[in-house]
Amino acid sequence: MELLDPVAGKPSYTGDLRDGWPHGRGVTTWADGRVYDGEWNKGVFAGLGTCVWSNGDRYEGQWRDGFAHGVGTYSFATGDVFEGEMHEDKFAGVGLLTTARGWKYRGAWDGGKMHGAGLVLSERGGKAPQRFFRGVPAGGLEPSDEAYTATLVPARSSPAHGPSGGLDGRGAPFRRRLGD
Repeated sequence: MELLDPVAGKPSYTGDLRDGWPHGRGVTTWADGRVYDGEWNKGVFAGLGTCVWSNGDRYEGQWRDGFAHGVGTYSFATGDVFEGEMHEDKFAGVGLLTTARGWKYRGAWDGGKMHGAGLVLSERGGKAPQRFFRGVPAGGLEPSDEAYTATLVPARSSPAHGPSGGLDGRGAPFRRRLGD
């Protein structure tokens, strides 16, 4: 069922409804080109879904209470890709960032920033165990430190995650409820 119309910047919704709210499976398209295709719960993103922004960024993964929350994959239009855990639209827990230039960081994240132990892999194959504090390198680790060997647990579907400031690196990319 279509709920809203893209006239005057309002999103259009096609999918399941409950008590007038998107609930179940549905697709929303905003006037700015954003598209969310996935599961809804009482009008908010919940469960598995994919959001694509007009700039080409894409998140595919788990959502909770309208936020990217759980495991997913965020592919930036620049070619950078983050695979891992999200907490309320920000990288958190354990994740792997692979840049378009070829270097990688696998390790701990908090609040959308590298934070804690991780492993930096250069584009030429070099490995450097590293600690970060809120995104800033805070010293190397000894190779015997096992903290940097954390592994990423893959999601059921290949989820995606957002920029270092969270999915809304340039301000909220989506609204929590239709029409807000």
